[in-house]
Amino acid sequence: MIKGTLNGTLTADDVVIAEGGSVSAAVSAKNIGISGTYDGHAKISGTLTIYPTGRVKGKIRCGSMVVEPGGILDAEVSSSNPEEPANG
Repeated sequence: MIKGTLNGTLTADDVVIAEGGSVSAAVSAKNIGISGTYDGHAKISGTLTIYPTGRVKGKIRCGSMVVEPGGILDAEVSSSNPEEPANG
């Protein structure tokens, strides 16, 4: 769980950016939950969840995405199910 500020690169299974936390980084993760702020390039094989206090900018590639009411998404997003064939 990130409660402070992180700049750089982050690779993890699950990433949680707490309310008040700020991440400006390239992130590769299975799942990301954002209640704070994120700005960067993220590759998420599972689910991106933006909670009501979450703010997301940048370029996002994810398997699935949930934006709860109040959450802000201002990013280039591509979403695909990694288990589906590319043509299907």
